[in-house]
Amino acid sequence: MNFKKEPFESSFEICEEIGKGHFAVVKRCVNKTTGHAYAGKFIRKKRVCRGVPIEDIEREIETLSRMEHPGIIKFHDVYDTGQSVVLLLELVTGGELYEFVSQHKHLTEKQSVHIIRQIIEAVAHMHSQNIAHLDLKPENVLLVENCEMPTIKVIDFGLSHRLDSVAEVKAMFGTPEFIAPEVVNFERLTLATDMWAIGVIAYILLSGASPFLGDTVQETYANVSSASFKFDNSYFENVSDIAKDFISRLLQKDPKKRDSVFDCLGHPWLHHKVTEILTPPVTLLSAIKEGDIKVFEDVLNSGHVDVNQTNKNGETGLHLAAAMGQVEMARLLLMCGANVALADAEGDTALIHAARHASISILIMLIKAGACISVQNQEGDTALHVAAAWGELEVIKILVENGALLHIPNHIGQLPLHVAISRRHSNVALYLLNSGTDFDLHDSDGNAPIHLAVREGMLTVVQALCTMGSSVDTANNQGLCPIHIAARLGHTDIVRCLCLAACNTEIKNSDGIKAEITALKYGFNDISDLLNKVRSNYTRDLYIRQLVPNGQQLPRFNIQIFGHSGVGKSTLLETMRTGYFSGFFKRTKSNHFNSHYTPLLNTLSHPNSPSRTHIELDTTSRQNSLNFDLYNHQSTRGIDIQQVWISGLGYVTLWDFSGQDTYFCFYHHMITTSANHAILLLVFNLNDSPTIQYKQCCFWLSFLQARIPPIEPIGNCGKTSNTPRVILVGTHADVVRAPRLSSGDFNSPQAIALTKKLRMAFSTYFDIHPTPIVVDAHVPNSYGIKLLKTAISDIKNVMWQGSRQMTGFCEAIVSWLPSLRKSAESVPVMTWEAFVDEARVQVNPLASSDHFQMLFTQLEQMGEIILIGDLIVLSPSWLCGQVLGQLLSVDFITHARITGCYTVDDFQVAFPEADAMAMLEVLEALQLCIQCENDGELEYEFPCYNLVERLDGLWESSDNRYADGAYGGVRLKTPEGTTHLLHCIFPRLQVELRRTVLGYYDWQSDLYQWMGGSKLCFGAIESMITFETDAETGDESFEVKVRGPPGSGKNCFYFMEELLGIIDMVLMDVAPGLVVEKHLMSAYDLRTHAIPIYCYSPDILMKASLETTDLDTQVTNPLANTTESILQLISFGMDEEVRKVVCSAYGVNVDMLSTLCVQRVCSLLDPPDHHGKDWCLLAVQLGLTNKISSIETTPHSRTASLLHYYSYQNDTSVGTLIKKLSTLGREDVAKILMRYAPLYRVTSDAENNHQTSSDSSRNLSR
Repeated sequence: MNFKKEPFESSFEICEEIGKGHFAVVKRCVNKTTGHAYAGKFIRKKRVCRGVPIEDIEREIETLSRMEHPGIIKFHDVYDTGQSVVLLLELVTGGELYEFVSQHKHLTEKQSVHIIRQIIEAVAHMHSQNIAHLDLKPENVLLVENCEMPTIKVIDFGLSHRLDSVAEVKAMFGTPEFIAPEVVNFERLTLATDMWAIGVIAYILLSGASPFLGDTVQETYANVSSASFKFDNSYFENVSDIAKDFISRLLQKDPKKRDSVFDCLGHPWLHHKVTEILTPPVTLLSAIKEGDIKVFEDVLNSGHVDVNQTNKNGETGLHLAAAMGQVEMARLLLMCGANVALADAEGDTALIHAARHASISILIMLIKAGACISVQNQEGDTALHVAAAWGELEVIKILVENGALLHIPNHIGQLPLHVAISRRHSNVALYLLNSGTDFDLHDSDGNAPIHLAVREGMLTVVQALCTMGSSVDTANNQGLCPIHIAARLGHTDIVRCLCLAACNTEIKNSDGIKAEITALKYGFNDISDLLNKVRSNYTRDLYIRQLVPNGQQLPRFNIQIFGHSGVGKSTLLETMRTGYFSGFFKRTKSNHFNSHYTPLLNTLSHPNSPSRTHIELDTTSRQNSLNFDLYNHQSTRGIDIQQVWISGLGYVTLWDFSGQDTYFCFYHHMITTSANHAILLLVFNLNDSPTIQYKQCCFWLSFLQARIPPIEPIGNCGKTSNTPRVILVGTHADVVRAPRLSSGDFNSPQAIALTKKLRMAFSTYFDIHPTPIVVDAHVPNSYGIKLLKTAISDIKNVMWQGSRQMTGFCEAIVSWLPSLRKSAESVPVMTWEAFVDEARVQVNPLASSDHFQMLFTQLEQMGEIILIGDLIVLSPSWLCGQVLGQLLSVDFITHARITGCYTVDDFQVAFPEADAMAMLEVLEALQLCIQCENDGELEYEFPCYNLVERLDGLWESSDNRYADGAYGGVRLKTPEGTTHLLHCIFPRLQVELRRTVLGYYDWQSDLYQWMGGSKLCFGAIESMITFETDAETGDESFEVKVRGPPGSGKNCFYFMEELLGIIDMVLMDVAPGLVVEKHLMSAYDLRTHAIPIYCYSPDILMKASLETTDLDTQVTNPLANTTESILQLISFGMDEEVRKVVCSAYGVNVDMLSTLCVQRVCSLLDPPDHHGKDWCLLAVQLGLTNKISSIETTPHSRTASLLHYYSYQNDTSVGTLIKKLSTLGREDVAKILMRYAPLYRVTSDAENNHQTSSDSSRNLSR
């Protein structure tokens, strides 16, 4: 197979994109010599991590080269560009069959026969060569011309395989709604796999509906696997029986029973002369079917109309209206006396139709009109059965609440519960169980619900049934108990669940075979081993008792300590853990980074770039510094973690967080995100000035607040259930000679005043202990240390009141951990899966996923492990001190590679004490680096090491491409009064930007990164994402600028939204509690390259936007002495285009407000106002007087409850809410919304069409 190597661009002009996939993009390409146009399919080659393997590309080319058929896309040539392979294909311009069907809703039989015949003829050509396409779908069928009877071409042979009798092909690929049951079941694929897809396509062409499409991918797979479908009358009323026969012959679960491609060519439907049905005169039924309310009303008002007339299927107008969701038509029919009890030819009432199609409003209407809820159709199904089959939970809730009978069996003896389980609708099954349905009734096959749930692998339903006491040892008509079915199908977790429910593992099936042998027979050795271990009832009971809480509290808890370097954190911890006598012999704090790591610094290369010389290390104490630019050689490296016993407290895990800011980038993984997982100590130095003490404490509380997510529901005054407990500790009481009270305690009015001030400022987010602890950190057993221990003990007791109790399983795991750590000494890290497997072998084989979830929570509460993604760090001290304490130290960073890029071998040299690949996997899970490739070689990029300086010319005004081009920009800032919160997040953002580029496939995309900045280009559109610090105020921000050539404004707008979505995702990961202000940069200043660039604050923009509803309000740029509209600031010069896809604040619903924003609003409106201007008066302003009594009795925030009720009103916009607050005189609350509420919303249609990730205006307001 010869790939041309000459530069593709030298022979072809690459034009617009016409299609895109995961690793391929199709563009129109024109031969520069002949002028002939082709479709160029650019396939990214897989080098290391992403792309298509070269063997797969070669297979696609080999297949295409064999295809010589008018119904198959023609292959011309292939080029190898190094990074990608370009396939030159015939250019077809009529669009996809998918689009053609979408435009027509569905096709006539004549059109369908015309198209299906062509597809089958093309597939026959493939099958004659034993080639299966394996990805047939309307998107892979192109139209040569878009006309009534188009000619088609089959495309995309990327998944095609040549099938033979020697090698079996099994695969799990393809589009879910078109794949065959054998694909879902991972069985052998045959040519018949394509025939199933043709059957699905024919069904879609004739009806416009998909036979197997579910609400989720898993539901679709379940529908396909069961091969259960029907020709719904609402779609197939005018479709011939011969067409249905054609489809039915193809949608056979057994591939051997499907018609072959040659059988299809002889099927009468493809040769039958289809007589088009003449348009009948307009009737009541036809008006309903067409959905034309005006015609419907005209017919209804014409007089002498029988509202109960039926079609050939016995359906009345009420049936059709219910099936099509025509609420107004149904209402009018009922007013005119439509009979709700009439059934169609299959016995379905209008109520059953409404349940099947989830027409909620009509369902309620029919119930109120007296429709019988539990009437059965000819198959014995009630509306509840039908809703259960389709997984319509809301319908089921309405039916049950209105008295639907849960215990009526259908013609095969199944209750709605059986039906829901058979269709794999877990949520429906659980609701029915909680509603009191019979859970031990057997159907005509002898299957109780538990048999079916086990068969379908529905673990949550099996657990619920076992908890409710369902019989686990009854056999069905085949003589199979649930344990036999689970063993046969390999459902290990369900076997474990059944064992915990005390099933009889020794019971035999009708053939006299135990489940253990059954599992062995079908290759499920793990199940066989499990059943062998629990064969003894005594042993199994021991395992079960081990998983039950034993009434004891956890033996250890976490204390996390924060504060600037030099304030005395380490000394305080050493003193706390030192007894009275040992206090006389206190050791100097040891370096917890093992001594064998010390020579590492000496082996590192010296700085190899002048750009490194700007770093100056200052060894002076930084205790009096508010900044983070000084370096103390004696400060804690990373996080010093010690597990100790402290007198008066018991066993404790102490976490001493370094104040060195190079470590901040990984703290979000280690800081407790739950109020019940740790007690926080915030240490400050009494020898510092009151201003410095306050600023340092404010920084750490803001830092912690940013990393602890708020949990809904919001409580009174904005507090949430996840409010961490903080104790303030003032050190150096001896140095400042603080006076003592008669009790011996130090007295510091300064510390008391600081505590009061901080409690007032952070009361919404933290439970700060009312009494500061003032100590001389060098004196063990002093009164201050005792007082600190007492405060910690009191908080611990409160914290543990709501925590889970210890289990024997957890005790056994804690005892087992030391040996596990020892066996993985070099890199004590395991995957979640490996840990679970090993724990089941060594400790308890019956422990379920739920047990392990609770176990990991408890181990984290004790500081025994750290969870990072799917990795479990067995030794927190190793990772946080020995590894990250070294890798993120100033010493290491200043000697690291200036580009921040390491090959595996390079990293092994730099950090020789652990296996490089294993260590890099951990660092990648921490998002400190990302795997990428450079000229085919695997590298890891560490943005935190990147010290490259910004190159000149990255954003030049002289670039002619952008003269009169599209410009726009955003500056993201933290709230006023906060600082140094974004600095440590930017390297994480750079990791995400690299991941984004690797996820794209486009040869024109490019990313260049330097210290504090990134330039991301997509074709001719450029963006600059930089970390900025105001030289005067110290304020930090992320600055995002985007520009493109003239006419690219709309693409620039969506590109900006995509970038803001990436930033928002990073903030949600690193700082979920951080609210960010979105400032818009002057488009005029950006276009003219003015310095400085003026930024419009969000409150000014929101105030201006409320003057009109179309974002046309002008705002003033005082630096340029000009005005710009809000629309101009976001539209990149394409005002009218962007106007179509955005809504102003009057189009932003209050339910789009972030939890953080609502929390701030609640903190201001919940407290009673002495003028009555609180939530109650706002309720009156919003027209919710009738809800005040309900709101007043809520146990949660009254303001949050008010906003919830308000969101269901007609006009529920943020803009209206701000105006009402201003009218009320609550400008303070209005200001919160003006700064943090979304300024605009991108409409859903725009998001779908352009695949924008989200409404960033909402997300970044957070």
